[in-house]
Amino acid sequence: MKFGGNGMDDLKHVKYEKTGRIVTITMNRPERLNAFGQELRSDTAQAWQQFIQDDDAWVAILTGAGRAFCAGRDIKQQAEGAQRSDSASLNIYGRYHVPDIPKPIVAAVNGYAFGAGFFMVLGCDIRVAAESAVFAMTEVPTAFLGPYHMAVTNITPWAIATEIGLLGNRISAQRCYEVGLVNKVVSDSQVMEAAWEYAEQLAKLPPLHLRKTKELMLKTRIWASPEVREEEQRAREFLMGLEDTREAARAFVEKREPIFEAK
Repeated sequence: MKFGGNGMDDLKHVKYEKTGRIVTITMNRPERLNAFGQELRSDTAQAWQQFIQDDDAWVAILTGAGRAFCAGRDIKQQAEGAQRSDSASLNIYGRYHVPDIPKPIVAAVNGYAFGAGFFMVLGCDIRVAAESAVFAMTEVPTAFLGPYHMAVTNITPWAIATEIGLLGNRISAQRCYEVGLVNKVVSDSQVMEAAWEYAEQLAKLPPLHLRKTKELMLKTRIWASPEVREEEQRAREFLMGLEDTREAARAFVEKREPIFEAK
């Protein structure tokens, strides 16, 4: 039986469905390709909080409605100066825009997974991609601080990290599979079925053993030091105040090439 309880039916941009011990969280803003703006951030935070608090929910599947998994941050909101939110609920997110929690998370990636969407995929434990899925770290090309911590330290080799993190080029699902960023590539019609197969396998495992194992695995990840994170915050504040940052957002809204002037 599927249901959305405990106020989850009130979410505007997220569908929360529970079948047995498996929860499906669907980003549901297809008209904006599930761009990760204030509203979607808030709704997904509430969905994750519900999943965390539900002792009978053992595994989550994260996916997107329509033609995209998540097309990244909402650049239109960035152009309007409204991208940030002071909602306390957003503290739930980890470094990859999904919670760093012991419960396992499976990504079912359809369509575009750009920027914040790509981060979400990397924050999931098992990643299934549709053949047509396209990935990109679009931060630098859209005048945002690049994902320096995404792959340089412990996810991919340096050459792959720079290709993805600096250039921001689009890469195929097959390429992601070849470099170890996704577990499986399937036909578009089978992406949810494949994600469910993984979720069902995980749900059959002893839950406390599984969570403790993932908890320890998370602790072995190499994160930036506190000093680097402080430098990151200073870098973000500096870059967000630049004219080039505003120019990138304007160009996106006006559907033209940006003209950068290093200021």
